[in-house]
This record gives sequence, C-alpha cells and structure tokens, in this order.
Amino acid sequence: MFWTMPFAELHQRSCSKGEIFGSISTTIFASSRGVADHKMNRSIAFLALNLQALHFEDCQGISVKGITLQNSQQSHLTFTRCSHVEANYLRVTSPEHSPDTTGVLVVSSRNVHIMDNLISTGDDCVSIVGNSTDVRLRAISCGPGHGISIGGLGENRSYHRVEKIKMDTLFISNTENGVRIKTWPDGCGTARKVKFGDILMKNVSNPIIIDQHYSSNKIPCGSKGGSAVTVGEINYVGITGTSATERAVTFSCSDAAPCSRLTLENVNLTMADGQNASAYCHQAFGKTVGVVLPESCLGKGDFVRQVAGQGDDGEDDDR
Repeated sequence: MFWTMPFAELHQRSCSKGEIFGSISTTIFASSRGVADHKMNRSIAFLALNLQALHFEDCQGISVKGITLQNSQQSHLTFTRCSHVEANYLRVTSPEHSPDTTGVLVVSSRNVHIMDNLISTGDDCVSIVGNSTDVRLRAISCGPGHGISIGGLGENRSYHRVEKIKMDTLFISNTENGVRIKTWPDGCGTARKVKFGDILMKNVSNPIIIDQHYSSNKIPCGSKGGSAVTVGEINYVGITGTSATERAVTFSCSDAAPCSRLTLENVNLTMADGQNASAYCHQAFGKTVGVVLPESCLGKGDFVRQVAGQGDDGEDDDR
C-alpha cells in the first residue's frame, strides 16, 4: 500500500542493495541485504520529520517503491551518481506553483528505471541531468508542472553527456512543457540516443521542445556564437494529444551546434480547441515517418561535423 511522508529528508551516501518501501506504520525501513523487512532488528529505520528531500548519493542497487512524497521544499526524490536504481509505484505531489519542486531528479546516474508513478509538482515531473545513461521511464502520469526534461545541460560551461534514454507509455497533462531537452549556450557535451514513445498529451503547452538557448553567457565553451552541447539521434514516436499553445513542436537549436538526426514518427498534435497547431525549427535536421501533424519543419539534410581534436565539441562545417 502507499504510505505518505509529510515531507522528510533521507540522505543516503555510499549505500548498496537497499530498499525503501511503503509500510503500514509511520516508519520507513531500509535493509542492507536488499529486501525491506520491518521485522528484522538489523533494519535501519528512518522517521519522516519535516525536512526537505529524499536523496541517494553514490548508491548501487537501490529500490524505492510504493511511497507517497508530498510538499518538498525542493526536489522530492534525487539520485546522484547512483547505478541500478528502481523508483516504482510512487505518488509525488506538491502545489502547482511551488518552485523547484522536481518530482524525481536523476543526476549523473546510470541504469535507472522509473516506472508506474503519479507525479504532480510545481517543476519537472522527472529531470535527467549531468552525465546520465541508460535511463528508462515508463507508465508515468505527469501533471501539472513543467513536464519531463533532459537538462539543462552544460550550465556554467560544464561538460554533460546524457545518452541512451527511453521514455514510453506516458500521460502528460496541463503542464508548461511536454517532453523537453534544454541546454545552456555556454556548455559542452551532448544529448543523444533518446526515444520518446507512446505519449499522450492533454492540454500541454510546448508538447515537444528542444531549447538550446536556455540561458546566455558571453563566454561560450568550445564553440563560437552559442551552445556547444550537441543534440542528436532523438526519436519522437507515437506522440498524440492536444496542445494548449498554437505551437506544438519547437526545435530551437544552436547555430554553432545544430540538432541532427531528429525523427518524428506518427506524431499527431492539435490545439485543445481542435484547430491546427504549428511547428517551429531553427537549425534542426532530420526526417519524418508516417503521418506527422503539425507538418514537420525539419531540414532534410544533416549538417556535416568536423572533429577537431575535441570529439563532439568540435566546430561544425557548413552543411
């Protein structure tokens, strides 16, 4: 059954094979052998008492299941530099206009599964940042809030690499964004090999958005005139529903690092009042498959990238 925290902080460092789960009592139990057990004296009990966040740092083999997280002052559930994580059957709620109350924040972690969750906050339902790889989101109801985000990447001219991300079977409603990739113009790194699939939108502003102009800085990292964070190999498959704004698809990419290998496949987004929505592209290249509405604005030819000793951070050649 679901158990409600009123909200508390549990900060775990350097842990392995632990599980936190919903209990019929007011205590959450974690067992070092990987199985939650409220009957064993060896279990470590944490009482939830009016703090800020549930945070796991440098942990492996973590499972968080069947709890309700409410009214955090900041992110509700955070995984930092963790691996082999499960966060399932959660209810995460905070007021619609509460700032910085991300539901689940994944920071530089790998092999993370976030599934079968109901998330309603004042910020992102799920945010993936840092150097994260192999993250799977499935069967999530998101809204209200800011939607589901990768980034912002590259803040303060840092290097971030997010790749091998798969999201499917999502319901996103009454949010400021749907599925979003956002990068800072002065950063370095890449977001690649991402699939957004089988997503139903309802009254969502900016249902599909890539924003490579998330902020600005006079000293760009690794490129001239804008973001050096590259975005490519992004697939949008089976995304349907309604947009709260006339523009349903926005690919606002960088002049210095255009978006490449974007795919729109069987996308059908209209305005909530039934009128046609529109799409906007700037330096965005890729292809469409099947029926795509609004009509795609993607450029048909990818730009050619020259590697100049920095891998993905090299400057772009002319298309």
